[in-house]
Amino acid sequence: MDNNVLHHLDKKLIASIEKGEKKCYDLGHGEMGFSLYFYCLSRLKGDKAYKNRAKKLLDSVMAGIDTIQTIDIRTGLTGIGLGVDFLIKNSYVKGNINTILQDIDDFIFRQLSFPKYYDSLEAMTMIEALYYFSVRLASQKKGSETEYLFKEIIIKTINNAYLKLEKTQLNGRFIYDAAYGLPLFLYVLSRIGRFGFYNVRIANILRELSPVVLSTVPALHANRLFLLWGMSAIGEDMRPEGWNGHIRLLMRELDMEKIVNSELNDRNLYFSDGAVSLFLLAEQLREQLGEEAVSLFQKSLPAKIEQPEVWELLLQTGYYFEERRGLYDGYCGLSLLIRTQMTQIIRI
Repeated sequence: MDNNVLHHLDKKLIASIEKGEKKCYDLGHGEMGFSLYFYCLSRLKGDKAYKNRAKKLLDSVMAGIDTIQTIDIRTGLTGIGLGVDFLIKNSYVKGNINTILQDIDDFIFRQLSFPKYYDSLEAMTMIEALYYFSVRLASQKKGSETEYLFKEIIIKTINNAYLKLEKTQLNGRFIYDAAYGLPLFLYVLSRIGRFGFYNVRIANILRELSPVVLSTVPALHANRLFLLWGMSAIGEDMRPEGWNGHIRLLMRELDMEKIVNSELNDRNLYFSDGAVSLFLLAEQLREQLGEEAVSLFQKSLPAKIEQPEVWELLLQTGYYFEERRGLYDGYCGLSLLIRTQMTQIIRI
């Protein structure tokens, strides 16, 4: 991968943002994601111009936040809140996280509290909101009223999300994407379980899910990796009977080479549908899968990433770049992976 290509695309991204006629503030495709990208780029390259651009984008997001009425991670307020949380925790910006995110917290809280709002929410949106509040709960003072309220909304939303999960979100899919409901729900339950305030109910939910979990071996090896990640997140003390055996089964039936050679086409490079998220999933399973297996898998991905088709489309095709410039399913997420996680195995 020629570093000049990334540099040219960064310039193209800046020009695209500056000429944008319609404001888009979200994390997945809009200014929040671009702000994170340029903050990270400023630190990686030691370039204050990127930092200034990132700050300008963040200011624009915070000024327009009242116009956002959705609460999912890709397009809504949980994504913006998680983005701000990341920037503060990693010392890109300074501020009191609870003060800055109070309005976002309040809006999401209302959406999850009243049937007239949450009845229309999809299960995946609720799961993403649970993840958001699991992150926010860690920042609350022990024994405070806010901590109590966060725990209560988490309890309510766990049950509402569980009721809304459908078979299509629980069973293995015939495509790979980052919105596979079963492993994501398991991962969020594992995070909440670490706080210890609702573990009896979580344990019951896991037992109730066991028939689905133990009968699921997804057709795609990429989804097997995803399900293995979700199941492995559940601590040993909370796994129902049979789960350890199914984890071992998934590991035996997982062929990492097939993911790269058969399941990823030349355009499956982004976080939403390919190389970026699969690289990160494998990294988090390094202990379970073993150093050698994960390293070999990660080293096989650059050959896919360096295929010229997508890069030519990004460079030469205006409409494709506009659709694929974001953090979630586009260039920004891919560029960050290359520049931060693949520096030892891909030439830039």
